[in-house]
Amino acid sequence: MRKIFEYIGLLSLMCFSFFITEKTSTIAKNTDEIMITIKEEHHNYETEAINAIVNNDTIIPGVCAKKVDVDNSYNKMINIGMYDDTYYTYTYEHPSISLINNYDKYVTSGNKMFNNSYIFISLDESNKDLLNEYEFKNYNFIVTSTFYKDNSKLINMLLKDNSILISNSNYKDYKQINKSYLSKMHNNIACYNGLMDEEYINNCSSNKSISIKPIETINDNYLLNIKKNLSNGVFLKLELNKELINSIKIIEDYIKEKGVINIRIDNGLYEC
Repeated sequence: MRKIFEYIGLLSLMCFSFFITEKTSTIAKNTDEIMITIKEEHHNYETEAINAIVNNDTIIPGVCAKKVDVDNSYNKMINIGMYDDTYYTYTYEHPSISLINNYDKYVTSGNKMFNNSYIFISLDESNKDLLNEYEFKNYNFIVTSTFYKDNSKLINMLLKDNSILISNSNYKDYKQINKSYLSKMHNNIACYNGLMDEEYINNCSSNKSISIKPIETINDNYLLNIKKNLSNGVFLKLELNKELINSIKIIEDYIKEKGVINIRIDNGLYEC
């Protein structure tokens, strides 16, 4: 019995010592000049969430809140022995009205706060060879599920630097593609609902895939049409033909000159 009491006493002492050590460590941390500065300054590096804009069956993505992770930031700075705002680490929180709980809506543009544009290109058997004539990066290619399965090598090559949207097709086929590819490709695969089919958007929504409604296609006079339509968040759909191949470098230079960045939907539409 005596040994039991000794063990209990020893355990109690260890717990008390741990509590005192932890308490002392917390006090020292909170009185450290680096932590004091972080607590005074971190609000200047944070941004509030902005809700997505929902209008009937459409949505424009919002912006996540950006918060400083105070403890992780402190741990990084204490290792270098000084306060340095480049060592801040952040956490992100989705807005209350967000794309992630509105996958049943059509995304009609990117957030207009950011100088991003999104160029979509339809790809099929008749024009795929034109990809050999230019290295496309940061574009969004629209394909059928059949094309997706029959051209796996080409698709995997495109997915390294681009996004893929699967247009309306047999849902069983689409679901099979999602199971085998979507988890590996993260957010690179989305839906293009060219027929505005309700069942298709519901199926895409159940897979947490972004859906895009039909976009008017630009099939000639590319630079002129882009000059007329370029704006923050805009969706532009181009036909892949020889004229586009001859014009694409000029188009990219013009977009860059205007301070707009052409990006993939998986990089730009998700809010965090």
